[in-house]
Amino acid sequence: MNMSANSKILSINNLSVSFDVDKNKIIANQNISLNLNEGEVLGIVGESGSGKTVLCKSIIKLLPTPPAKYLSGEIMYNDKNILTLSDEALREIRKKEIAMIFQNPMSSFNPVRTVGSQVVENLDLKKKFSKKEAKFFGIDLLNKVGIHSPETRYDEYPHQWSGGMLQRAAIAMAIRNNPKILLADEPTTALDVTIQAQILSLLLGIQKKNNMSMILVSHDLAVVAETCDRIGVMYAGKLVEIANTQDLFKRPQHPYTVGLINSIPRINSNQKRLKSIAGTLKSVSSHTNFCPFVERCEYSNQDCYNKNVLFKEVQKNHFTLCPYPERIIFNN
Repeated sequence: MNMSANSKILSINNLSVSFDVDKNKIIANQNISLNLNEGEVLGIVGESGSGKTVLCKSIIKLLPTPPAKYLSGEIMYNDKNILTLSDEALREIRKKEIAMIFQNPMSSFNPVRTVGSQVVENLDLKKKFSKKEAKFFGIDLLNKVGIHSPETRYDEYPHQWSGGMLQRAAIAMAIRNNPKILLADEPTTALDVTIQAQILSLLLGIQKKNNMSMILVSHDLAVVAETCDRIGVMYAGKLVEIANTQDLFKRPQHPYTVGLINSIPRINSNQKRLKSIAGTLKSVSSHTNFCPFVERCEYSNQDCYNKNVLFKEVQKNHFTLCPYPERIIFNN
């Protein structure tokens, strides 16, 4: 972790994104504001459907429009708003500056092309390399991400590789041009537990070596607790809390965060049942300006329905969407 990082490399301001689905407007991200610092690992957590992937894809404007629509806000990188850039400028940023690793490694590769040819595709130095030199570069990349016998594996097809190997190759593709920012969208979801640990260790090693900024998306609080400098918690399309990792786990300031922390199994606990969060996640389009968690919150009352919520700083560098964080009872 790089706790000294303090220089902004990316700034998201009041971002709202919607989708038109069956003549209905679904707001997938609503009024998201956050910064990413140089060399920082920022975790984004929340249950499935909370808008984490939409946020990541919005950062490099990968969402198809339509059905997606950027309703408001800006995403500032190098003093430019990514949402207003031309397609050509966006391609250059995706190629050299901001890379993304997707959830399912199987879907990241063309099944009729060799893995190696895809790893060196869009290589920034490709114009300077001969075909042979590009292959050597690709083999070296595969070696760096822990692929055994990369000289042989380079010419194999995706169906000949396991999910863990393909995720390593996806990481190789993401780092081939030494990006300044890496977006890792649940990179270990499709992998078994032992491979998950290897992939996370590999990612963090690369991040530290290159002083790369990284956004790590996960639904697993235990993963981000071990890997991230700060954590943002999303619920129903909104960012409900963001804080330094240690502060978030010691003094959570939103009831949803409390619910997530309480749902983590503990080896040294005598608790027979995990505490669950009542109710189910609802679409943000069904909420107004009050807290989206209000219907599932054990601390809410009528005041919460009458309160237009704002993201506010309740402690130094600790922000919450909860209008009444003083009501929260948390026993760590």
